[in-house]
Amino acid sequence: MSEAMLARDLLPARYRALPIVRLFLPAFDADGNAQRWSSYLVNGTELTGSTSWFDVWDRYVDQLGASASPPEPSRGFVDPVTAQAINDALQQLGPTNVLHCLSWAGYAPHDHSGMLTRRLDDDYVPYDLPVREFIQSSPDDRVPEFANDDEGRFAWGTFVYPDSVIIAADIGIYRHLLNDVRLDTVSIVNARDILPVSSGD
Repeated sequence: MSEAMLARDLLPARYRALPIVRLFLPAFDADGNAQRWSSYLVNGTELTGSTSWFDVWDRYVDQLGASASPPEPSRGFVDPVTAQAINDALQQLGPTNVLHCLSWAGYAPHDHSGMLTRRLDDDYVPYDLPVREFIQSSPDDRVPEFANDDEGRFAWGTFVYPDSVIIAADIGIYRHLLNDVRLDTVSIVNARDILPVSSGD
């Protein structure tokens, strides 16, 4: 990602009237353990829709007063706890309902037979997944960059190699995502919150 943009611009226009959250994907320490962004907050700071990982990390290191090695960013991979939490929230859509997904062509695992969709100046592979298979915790599976349902209840958008995801969802899913203690999420102010350049590669 080369410049900042409004979070809502990652979502199709049809979904922008829904409540929107930013989901922060955990980083991974040297042992492969997931580390939530909130575990690095210091001095009463809180996550916001425009929080940059670099700001979080710099404040954390300054507070320690010593050098430290940063964890590896998510880059689109998720740990089992995060995957389960997301899947639990999406069960409200119905486990067999289909989500229309796009994954960046550079690492998409699906056989696209030459079919590509252009989005944000990159090529993406379109494919469909049932809700129950949407998020996998696997060293070989990144989250899709984009996804949406047919009913106007859920849409998901992010960048290539993301550190977070923007989600528009109906009120039940929205509240589930915000209230689930397994997730770091914040509500997005639709017309104001700008994603930092660091939120994607």
